[in-house]
Amino acid sequence: MSRYNEDLNYLITDVDISKTELEEIITEADQIISDTDSERDKLIEAYLKKVQCLQRLERYAESKIFIEKLLDLDSNMPEVFVRLGIIYNENEEYHKAIEEYDKIIEANPDYVYAYISRGFTKSNLSDYQGAIEDYNKAIEIDPNYIITYFRRGYTKSDLFDYHGSIEDYNKVIEHKPNYALAYNNRGAAKDSLFDYQGAIEDYNKAIELNPSFAMAYSNRGVAKEGLSDYQGAIEDYNKAIEIDPNYTLAHNNRNDIYEKDIFFNETTEKCSNKNEKEKYRDIYIKSLEIISKLQVKYEIEMPVSHYTKKEVAERLLFDDYFRKDEKRSSFRLNSVNTSNDPKEGKILFHFLFPKKEISLQIEEFGAFAGCFIFNNDSLNQFRLYGKADNEEGTGVSITLNEQFFNKKMSAPLDMKSDAENKKEDSSNFLPLFRCIYINPETDKVVSLGHKEECVFYRENKSEEEYKKYKQSIDDLREEVCEELNTLKEDAKDLNQDIVHKLLLNLRYLIKHAAFKEEQECRVIQIKKLNDKDKVHLDENNRLYVVYQKLNETNVSEICFAPKAKDIDKFKQHLARNNYSIKCDKSNAPLA
Repeated sequence: MSRYNEDLNYLITDVDISKTELEEIITEADQIISDTDSERDKLIEAYLKKVQCLQRLERYAESKIFIEKLLDLDSNMPEVFVRLGIIYNENEEYHKAIEEYDKIIEANPDYVYAYISRGFTKSNLSDYQGAIEDYNKAIEIDPNYIITYFRRGYTKSDLFDYHGSIEDYNKVIEHKPNYALAYNNRGAAKDSLFDYQGAIEDYNKAIELNPSFAMAYSNRGVAKEGLSDYQGAIEDYNKAIEIDPNYTLAHNNRNDIYEKDIFFNETTEKCSNKNEKEKYRDIYIKSLEIISKLQVKYEIEMPVSHYTKKEVAERLLFDDYFRKDEKRSSFRLNSVNTSNDPKEGKILFHFLFPKKEISLQIEEFGAFAGCFIFNNDSLNQFRLYGKADNEEGTGVSITLNEQFFNKKMSAPLDMKSDAENKKEDSSNFLPLFRCIYINPETDKVVSLGHKEECVFYRENKSEEEYKKYKQSIDDLREEVCEELNTLKEDAKDLNQDIVHKLLLNLRYLIKHAAFKEEQECRVIQIKKLNDKDKVHLDENNRLYVVYQKLNETNVSEICFAPKAKDIDKFKQHLARNNYSIKCDKSNAPLA
């Protein structure tokens, strides 16, 4: 049954209507137009519906023929001039279109569709504020006309008002819950706010409502890239291209994943076999997916703590402490080669290639890490780290909240070129990742870094909260274990040196099971060792890179180890530097 008898205004809006349904309405309109006995009002209605449908089908030149017939029948009908303005708009004759809309508004100041159409044309002229004013006026005239909120939401995104855009799309979806394009556009606004998971949920709904919605697949691919789900992104781009083989943006997005990845291209440049290179690509993408799963995202896990010498904490927090006019230092990410684990960075290789040895070739990249745990008062950590004069339990823990880290997922080694990185982001905030603990004798993932039960109870969290959290960690461990085994199977017949280098991003998040009591998490940055602008030498010739400054915004608490001295003096300097940071001493038993 044709949708011909539905409200005329319904067809003006951007609602979902199929090409077949539009053709059916045109057929019914033609029958009325060809009937010489048709009443004048019915004839006008038939011409107008035909024009509406033709324009929805982007047959604008054909629609102008019937606009002229409508003008012969009624030269004062405002919607006819709106439709004429739409043709000018499509021909990029924007100023002519606005002239038509101005005439309509002058003669009919409450004609809502003229304001909506003029607003759309102003957007095409990049007069976004003028467009918003027209949409506001349309809403003032008829607050129930939902398409106005849709158009205004789109324009707010052009003005980077993504929160306002989401509010307008919420209004549209509230009244039209099956409007796929509204979900797609709201997803795009969420993506712009780095809410990748929220964006994916909206794209999922758009695809559920319209399984052939190529744009939604492509947009979902972009959001998955934001979460470092590169394989999922490629699958979505492939689906968008399958639906629309001429979808240029989807093609470009898919190519960009590899073309921008300088590291992958350089590492595999000597691999001439296309099928083999694709296997390396799959391994590389799988490693990035694993890293993405390791990101510390649960609010219940924050804050985290870094254990160090009291003197280091003083240098990080206080100006003029050791010398007049000496400013406090930035937090450093130190080379992992100076860690207390001689097998650092090698556990993954031996997991993938048992009984084989790592090549002794000189590596051009180095990994730099800042190490944290989920416990700010750990006797084990106080005994191991921050020793003054080599005496256990004399250091401090610095507790850092989510402001010290980046919620946006990124790999330790950025895939883009140095020029792109400088252009896109100079903030230097890094995401936080939990470590994987593997027993090399059994090749089993025994643990992932996490907050222990005793810490939950110390923070007055409930047993139910801990059980729910622990289950999520156990589930994640199973996922990671399965993906590492897949990685092992995929890598077994490939060149071990190329694989070892490709997995550089993942290597330093995998530790020996002997260290699992530490429950460590890390920020990691991988740099070319010859980049002397970024890679520095300390007074002992150890390599490091600079991270962020500590301040009252990102430091939640300082905890002195049981034998650490001068806490009162430390508190005085906190006050002198205008910090209102909590500072206490551990009650852990240490003889």
